Amino acid sequence: MPGEPIIWPDVQNPTSNASSWTRSIEAHLEHEKILFGTLYFEYHTLPSMDFLSRVVREHALLAGRKLTRETALLIHGLPAAEFVSESDKSTSIERVVILRNGTINLGIHGDTRVGDSPLARRFFDSFKPLAAN
Repeated sequence: MPGEPIIWPDVQNPTSNASSWTRSIEAHLEHEKILFGTLYFEYHTLPSMDFLSRVVREHALLAGRKLTRETALLIHGLPAAEFVSESDKSTSIERVVILRNGTINLGIHGDTRVGDSPLARRFFDSFKPLAAN
């Protein structure tokens, strides 16, 4: 992706417990009116996809969007899901990939046509984990 991403470095969770994330790293950039983001969470105990789905749904509602589609995926052998949330003015698409001890979230946010953008497809298609374990 062109541009210089904004990166939030490795953050430790001060309230970490057995059911929460322990660290996170985030990077995002805006290009051609699309916000591209990547977020990594590491966990003590990996949450289920059902739990992650609930979190994505709650975040969409807090942002004024409704979750309109949820699709189970397998990305390079890893369990994943794609979530689409929409409002009258914007659309967000987020993919959550479950790793051995964490998750990687890839997301885009833009106007209601953002899902049709070749840049958005290229962003999602470019994700290739180095190893399943």
